[in-house]
Amino acid sequence: MVSIDKAAIVLTLAIVAIALGVAASGAATQNASPVITTPTMVPTAGPTMEDGAAEALAEAEALAETLAEAEALAETLAEAEALAETLAEAEALAETLAEAEALAETLAEAEALAETLAEAEALAETLAEAEALAETLAEAEALAETLAEAEALAETLAEAEALAETLAEAEALAETLA
Repeated sequence: MVSIDKAAIVLTLAIVAIALGVAASGAATQNASPVITTPTMVPTAGPTMEDGAAEALAEAEALAETLAEAEALAETLAEAEALAETLAEAEALAETLAEAEALAETLAEAEALAETLAEAEALAETLAEAEALAETLAEAEALAETLAEAEALAETLAEAEALAETLAEAEALAETLA
């Protein structure tokens, strides 16, 4: 922006120089002595006031063109800076998107772990039920063993009763024989 300000100052000075040249040319014409009617030799090779004004005008036009180019470059630079800012924002958004994708992946892993945990809890519950069934089975086996022992005792009791009956018959027979 500083170079544009310098170009504007140079352009203003060139315009002032042209204005002064035109004013000096007009003043010289007004203060001139009466017109000489005889032909005189006018040097054409040397620079004139009009040549200086034309040169100053050409310089002013060149400066104006340079100023326009500088303004166009400044505008292009501003657009480039805006694009760079937009690019930085896009990169920040891409980084945020990458972080969001990583979080989504972590969330998916956490959901999978939660599902695995639920399955593990269901298996633990099934295991607890199986252990309860095993305990019940052990109790049933103990009862079956006790029942078998009771049946054996009942059989022994039946044999004892049969022996007692046989003994009673033997005593009765012995009494009859005596």
